Amino acid sequence: MKTQLLKKILITTSYVPTLLKQENWSFLNNSTNVNELIDIFYTKLNNSIDKSSFVVKLNSKNKIIKEWMTKGLLTSARRKNDLSKMVSKHPNNIKLRQYYIKYRNHFTTLLRARKISFYKSEFSNISTNPKLTWKLINNLTKNSINISNEIFKNNIESNGQIINTQVDPLNTANIFNSFFLGIGEDLATKFKNNTHNINENISNSQNISFNEDFLKIIERTEVLNIINNFKDKTAAGFDKLSVKLVKHIAPYIVEPLIFILNLCLKQGIFPDKFKIAIVKPLYKTGNKENISNYRPISMLCNFSKIFEKNIKTRLITFLEKNKLLSKNQFGFRTGKSTTGALYTTIKFLYKELDQNKKIIAVFLDLAKAFDTVNHAELLKILPSFGITKDSLMWFENYLMNRKQVVSINGVLSNEGVIKYGVPQGSVLGPVLFILYINNICNLSIDGLITTYADDTCILFSSNTWDNVHHKATIGVNNIFKELNNIKLTLNINKSVFVAFSIYNSAIPFNDIYIHSCDTSNLNLNLCNCQKLIRVTRVKYLGLIIDCNLRWKLHVEYLVMRLRSIISKLFKLNKLLPTEISRIVYNSLYKSIFQYGLIVWGGCTDNAIRPLEIQQNLAIRICLNKKELYGSSTTNYKVFKALPVRYLYKQFSIMFQIDNFGFQKNNKRENRSYDMQVNYTNKSFGKKFVDYLGPTNFNSLPLYLKKIISSNVNKYNSITNKKAIVNYLLLEL
Repeated sequence: MKTQLLKKILITTSYVPTLLKQENWSFLNNSTNVNELIDIFYTKLNNSIDKSSFVVKLNSKNKIIKEWMTKGLLTSARRKNDLSKMVSKHPNNIKLRQYYIKYRNHFTTLLRARKISFYKSEFSNISTNPKLTWKLINNLTKNSINISNEIFKNNIESNGQIINTQVDPLNTANIFNSFFLGIGEDLATKFKNNTHNINENISNSQNISFNEDFLKIIERTEVLNIINNFKDKTAAGFDKLSVKLVKHIAPYIVEPLIFILNLCLKQGIFPDKFKIAIVKPLYKTGNKENISNYRPISMLCNFSKIFEKNIKTRLITFLEKNKLLSKNQFGFRTGKSTTGALYTTIKFLYKELDQNKKIIAVFLDLAKAFDTVNHAELLKILPSFGITKDSLMWFENYLMNRKQVVSINGVLSNEGVIKYGVPQGSVLGPVLFILYINNICNLSIDGLITTYADDTCILFSSNTWDNVHHKATIGVNNIFKELNNIKLTLNINKSVFVAFSIYNSAIPFNDIYIHSCDTSNLNLNLCNCQKLIRVTRVKYLGLIIDCNLRWKLHVEYLVMRLRSIISKLFKLNKLLPTEISRIVYNSLYKSIFQYGLIVWGGCTDNAIRPLEIQQNLAIRICLNKKELYGSSTTNYKVFKALPVRYLYKQFSIMFQIDNFGFQKNNKRENRSYDMQVNYTNKSFGKKFVDYLGPTNFNSLPLYLKKIISSNVNKYNSITNKKAIVNYLLLEL
């Protein structure tokens, strides 16, 4: 059989800096046209890369088949196969057979050791990144993930037209591009131009200006630090320059780059080339031929991200310093997370229910919120955050004339102009979005609003159902009006409300209407406007929240998810040693049920028991235990993992310490290190972390409380965590 030759383009990265050193960058002084300078910059950079590139032909026999395979092992594998053929030809040669068996066994031992060593290193490097861990696990278990360029094997249907992707990828790419561009535009253009003053409900920040911070010169060290902090696997944009290459050549291009970026700041310009996005359709679910079952993944060039990261750092610092963002917006902010949003929401529910209040929680769904942001409205909002003059001009240029092309099997569509939405795949896009909707959190309604990006929850409470219904109706309609003002679409069919109660008794209740009509002279009982759907459970920020806060449904949801991972653990446990199994367990298994545990982990033993059973099974598999029964306690100690109840105990103690600190009291010695326990009216209130945190801390032995009290600061958080975990393992 003829040996197959493979072609590959390689770049001699060590030669690129040599060429860049010889480049003449004096052109920077010959023009003030930013886009012209960027074009020349790219031309010189690409010339150096092209001169350092060469095509190699690889013999398929020398191709390394697996990542963990070495050339030595590959040679040994061929030798083993040759010996196997020789044994088949000479079955009576005992010495040859014995030699083959010995060689085969030794090769198998080396192969297994190499695989374990390789995957030990790989899993250790990515243990904090679930996405990369999943990718490696799927590779090991032969469960491939759908990648955009690999899924277009079937026809695509759009508007009744059937397109064969393999035959006509360009047409497919153009259809996808039109579809993606139209998503935001179709929703945004349905709003009529109104005379509403966008700033009338927004706090006036005209005395505070971002301009001075914005115009600060970008320094060499800033850019180099940003580049060095990029993840190596960050996708490249239209220029196809990988992060690894950019990092390697950064010291040799940083001077011309910062010259151009500083010129951009002075002129209020964001380079046109930085606005080009390469979009790849990613399959979600459903029929693969249905174009609506794909979502766009946008990739911008890394130089664009460098510029944006610099501006983002300045902007976030300015916003936080001047406290211009709502405290109840938890998305895309340093020190805030989904856990904070969940804690704020669930705390309200527990506290009000403990006081026998009636509660309505409304969960809003915004249709394609990021894609429908109106640029004109956004530019009206930005001055209220001190973004004026030069900085406002820069952001206006940043948003205008952005373009995208869709890539299908390497074929690019025609360019399309992005007229709506914050730039997808960008660094600044999410920040601009939370500025756009910030006023929602500040509306004067008789309730509590919490948001994480576009996930919005509004909580209302009162002593009677009639009163809380009245509050909810007024509050939700005020929010609906504000959404219309900023031209965001409320998806009423997917927005729901939950009436919370400790008991299962029937709740007398009316519907909550979203009024698009004039309600001034209308009998609301006869209103034909749309109404919100009432449900008894809702999924919010990854948690299944039921109307009684029993958490049984959430535990069932977790068990269902964890069962799908059990099969992966079965396939991996024979390959990986215990220490690596622990990394996989923590990354893929534990990470699922520990999410949000701080707010739901105080549920009853009966509710959490199914999760305990599932966790016991996972630990036995990771330890490669064949017996179905045995001491689960021993298994946990050997594996150095905490059962879910004990894990919650650890989390609740650490949450209390990290968020509320520690203060010694004047009680007797054995109680002087106790924390104050919050009072509750009912046993129901004792299931939340605000009660269980200090209670669990007070149950610790005196010596441990003394250790923790002497280490109460963010730098010693890990020390406290280890001390608590070690104690809890002994207590099993």
